[in-house]
Order: sequence, then C-alpha cells, then structure tokens
Amino acid sequence: MNKTEFIQDLGVIVGSKNDIYFIIQYDAKKRLNTLQINVGDEENGAFLDFLAGYRDFHPGIGSRIEFQGNISRLYIPLDFSQIDQENELDQILEAITLELATRRYIQRCGVSGRTDNLAIYRLDNNVEILNAEVYNQRVRDFEENRNSGSERSPLAYIGALGGVLLGMALWVIVGLIGFIVGIIGAVMILAGIKGYQMFGGKKSKQSIIIIAIMSVLGIVLAEYISISISYYQAINGLIPYQYILFDIMPTLIQEPEIIRIMLFDISFGILLSLLSTWSLIKEEIKSVENPTIYYEVYRDVDTSHQF
Repeated sequence: MNKTEFIQDLGVIVGSKNDIYFIIQYDAKKRLNTLQINVGDEENGAFLDFLAGYRDFHPGIGSRIEFQGNISRLYIPLDFSQIDQENELDQILEAITLELATRRYIQRCGVSGRTDNLAIYRLDNNVEILNAEVYNQRVRDFEENRNSGSERSPLAYIGALGGVLLGMALWVIVGLIGFIVGIIGAVMILAGIKGYQMFGGKKSKQSIIIIAIMSVLGIVLAEYISISISYYQAINGLIPYQYILFDIMPTLIQEPEIIRIMLFDISFGILLSLLSTWSLIKEEIKSVENPTIYYEVYRDVDTSHQF
C-alpha cells in the first residue's frame, strides 16, 4: 500500500511505499530535510552504491547518506530546493523503497529492533517508527512522568534552592577571577529547575516562575557576597570577614560608586540570564500547560510481514 500523510504543525511527511515506512523531517544540524527509513546496512554498503548511482539522476539527494547500525536507521538527506516535490519526490521514494524491498531489507522498531506490529507514531514533537508494545510503554512513561511529583513539595524547593546556591557559588568564583559573570545567572536558573526536578518536583507554571524569582534574588545576594569578599581581600584580611559581611557592607552599599557597580552587575546578570533562558522558560511553561500529544499517525496493514 502506498500512502503519504503530512503532520502540519511539525512539518513532517510520513507514509509507506512498497510496504516500507518512511519519515521525512527537517534536520536543523544539516539544514536539510532527511528521509528516515528504519533498516540496517545488511549488505555492507551495496545499497549505498545503488544510491550513489541514483543521485546522478536526482542531485537533490544529498551525498552524506548514513546507516546508524546500532538503531537500524537509514538517513538520506534531501535538498528540497533541487527536488520537484509534486512529481520527483514521489519518484525518489518509490525507487528507494522498491530497491530496499527487492533486496529484502527488514525494517525494525526504532527502539527495540523488533520487526513485528510496526506503525508510525507521534510522541509529542517526535515522530518514530515503533512496535505497538514499545509505543504503549512510551505512552505509559509519559503519563507517569507527567503525574509524578508534587507542585508544592517542600523537598523539591529545597532541591531548587540547592541549584540556585550552586549557581551563586559559581557567580562569586567567576567574579573573583575577573570574568564577566552575567551569563552565570542562566546557569543559576537551569540548576534551580534541575534541582527541583531531582527532588521530586512536578513542573508547573507557578514552580518555574518561583525558581526564576529565586534565581534573581540569588544574583543579588551573590553580587553582595562577591563585593564583600573583594573588600576583604583589598584590606588583606585585617578585619574579620563576618564583620565585613554583616556590619560594614550595609553601610558600604550606600556609597554611590558601590551602588553603581552593584546595579550594573546585577542588571547585566539578570538581563543576560533572561535573554539566554527566556526561550527555554517559555518552552518549559508551554510543556506543562499543553497536554502531551501522542497518537498513531499511520499504519500499513501490509507491513506486518518480512520480505
């Protein structure tokens, strides 16, 4: 059975030809669309020789074709700027799948390697060729992860605090070395989220915002500590550090020059942190607000057999 479907929100083309499933999706690293077929290199490069010759007639097929033997996947780059998608793409898919079928290549589940009960499934933003049992287990894992943890777990926020404290320590150390510390604020936010999850916290919009606020306060406190240590070093330790931290610093930070330095470092740190993590924070919030999407995209009844 030959059929093609388009997953519009992902920009992914899926289907089957000659009883072989295929997935076409954009590869950001290669900046090309990639045709994926779940087969291994069963002829030690013979199929690649066929493709090398076939490329002479269809230059839109990329040269960096590769088998990933550990997961039995064939990746073929496709340059759509050189391919007529109305007619030529279908010819390419027909020729490649027919050649694989003629050579009796066996398609497999992309996770388990099983050859039975295969279909194309969507798991959130990923599209994979899987065995039905593997897919069902993936769905159960998704549900367990989504329902695990607590949004109000004190232990989880202790974990988040630990991540923020780690970022604060890094801020102080990097600042004393003399490097620009602004980007460390991003590390603080990410470490806070990671610590929250490690201690059983369930991600929510509220928890992510709280961790972001904790990180901003962490930046302010880290800068305060950094200046106090610099002052301690400047006087060669003549005054106990505890006295500087709790007695001298409250007066010192009222000085216009110190205020200017602190405000610049803190503002710069917060700005860089938000710029570098804003897209991630939005994605994290989006991931907890929007339900996970998973469903069977396409099943060809003729693919249950092996060639």
